[in-house]
Amino acid sequence: MAIKFNRSQTFATNGTVTAAGLHNLIDGTDIYQALITDQTAMTSVGSLDKLLIADSDLTAADAPRSVTVNELFEDALTLSTYTNVNATNLKYTSATGNYTLSTGATITNGTIANLTAGTTTSTAATITTGTIPTLTAGTTTSTAANITNGTVQTLTASTANISQGSAILTQGTIATLNSTTGTIATLNSTTGTISGLNSTNGTIATLNSTTGTIPTLVATTLITTGTGTGAAPAIAPTGDTNTGIFFPAADTLAATTNGTERLRIASDGQLGIGGANYGTSGQALVSNGASAAPSWQSVSAITRATAVNSSGQTAIDFTSIPSGVKRITVILNEVDTAASGEILVQLGDSGGIESTSYVSTSLRVVAAGGSDGTSSTSGFVWKSTAGINSGMFSIANVSGNIWIQTHTGKAATNVSVFGGGSKTLSDVLTQVRITLTASDTFSSGSINILYES
Repeated sequence: MAIKFNRSQTFATNGTVTAAGLHNLIDGTDIYQALITDQTAMTSVGSLDKLLIADSDLTAADAPRSVTVNELFEDALTLSTYTNVNATNLKYTSATGNYTLSTGATITNGTIANLTAGTTTSTAATITTGTIPTLTAGTTTSTAANITNGTVQTLTASTANISQGSAILTQGTIATLNSTTGTIATLNSTTGTISGLNSTNGTIATLNSTTGTIPTLVATTLITTGTGTGAAPAIAPTGDTNTGIFFPAADTLAATTNGTERLRIASDGQLGIGGANYGTSGQALVSNGASAAPSWQSVSAITRATAVNSSGQTAIDFTSIPSGVKRITVILNEVDTAASGEILVQLGDSGGIESTSYVSTSLRVVAAGGSDGTSSTSGFVWKSTAGINSGMFSIANVSGNIWIQTHTGKAATNVSVFGGGSKTLSDVLTQVRITLTASDTFSSGSINILYES
């Protein structure tokens, strides 16, 4: 029968103590809880503080062995399996071995410096803040892993959420990677597959991937290694956290900033500014300064028609003048009126040539002295008698369908011609006619026009 060896143990007064009696007393002693609980409690435990532990390899007659706190947990982490772990601060830099964490395992804040072998598994593992700098072997798996901040060398997961911090994947498979907020400094998939990549709001500074879906992504460097049909492009955007480049359709490449499309390239190479705004034929992309986006604008472009031989003709028409033209120049090259008719320039619109309501005058000046003039309401008139005429009518749009004209040139040797006038058309100008006032026939020369927007 064991003896209760504690403060309540009593002995006979003036009894005799023998060696045999002491041996029997010690051999049968049970150490009760009060022997420990009655001691002064320690407020903290240091890694070098020692405990007494009965070694399972010793016999019953052997004394307990001492072990430091550090040695105790070092061996425990190396050789043991923990089913449910909740650790607020966990840091054992030299721990190695197999760590199996089952359902409900949580590491709030900790560092595992070297996990060189084994497999870390969990159906609901959560690492709020932690670093695993070296995971050289094994596979980290989870059906719903949340890694707020950490580095995992090999990760296979059906759903992995990386909320913030730096995530590096050197090989493995990630079916779905969701980054709600934060910065992923380097995400490298060297020999793995990323089948679905979604970043709602965040920054991935460097991304290497062969496949993936990126609906909204800001990156200082975004590089893909895919080639061929359907492969993602190599792009390098910069901007704020809402900037991104994506494919809104299979045949369109678009760039957005702050959630608004700024630039797109369509299937036939059309360049759109601010969406599907490709401008109109003949327009040019014009800068609007450092603080505004460029825009498609009509620019001044001079178009020359084909010169017409005027010999034998009573009227020469130039049609199909495009809308938006702001100035027309009629060029007379050695045109012979043969008789006494004056040259007329008439304007027309979609309703035909208009031959009324012109205000026009022309003056002929002879170098040797003398001058005469004429006026007309049938067209812009050029004062000429029989002779060789060379010069230009300059006809410009004031606003709407209002046109004014000036003309200069020579009507014969040592004879100059000057004049001007105005005309309001009933619609947009589309054609110009050059004719003679007396229905005479041109006998020689050529006539052409220039027009510009």
